[in-house]
Amino acid sequence: NYSCETIGPKRKRDEVDDLKQKLLKSIAIDFDQGMFDSVFSSEHIDVNFKYDKGMTALMHAAKNGNYDFVRELSNHRKGKEIKVNLQDEKGMTALMYAAEKDYIYIAQYLTKFKDIDFTIRDFGRTALDYTNDESRVRSHIKKIIRNEKNKQRARESWESSRS
Repeated sequence: NYSCETIGPKRKRDEVDDLKQKLLKSIAIDFDQGMFDSVFSSEHIDVNFKYDKGMTALMHAAKNGNYDFVRELSNHRKGKEIKVNLQDEKGMTALMYAAEKDYIYIAQYLTKFKDIDFTIRDFGRTALDYTNDESRVRSHIKKIIRNEKNKQRARESWESSRS
């Protein structure tokens, strides 16, 4: 036995949360700080929600060169786990999109995530493989990914030697 009064506010909150979820994708493509803060005021927002073609907001931001969104998403986690290694329907990760599109600052920022997995492949290629062109930017992204990958290996080796 539910009354309209108990269903009404929850339904309205669900509709608002759904709208905020849709806004998150929009902000990932075209950053707006005020809108971002408003969306993140909701504890029900899913930062790893997969939109069309299985892309998360982080992937949309990486693909569209939205460094501000990537930075703010990392800073505003509020206990929300950002799954940086999620793959879309094409097998791409946010780091792969950043490398493919030559977004050096986004690639650099993404490589700093503690749980970044440099070995993930889409349908054969890793993020490092997307840097194999001869452009200066991709050459620099390649160095960033290799350096962070080496740091990660050293950290893992050090941690396993302590066990």
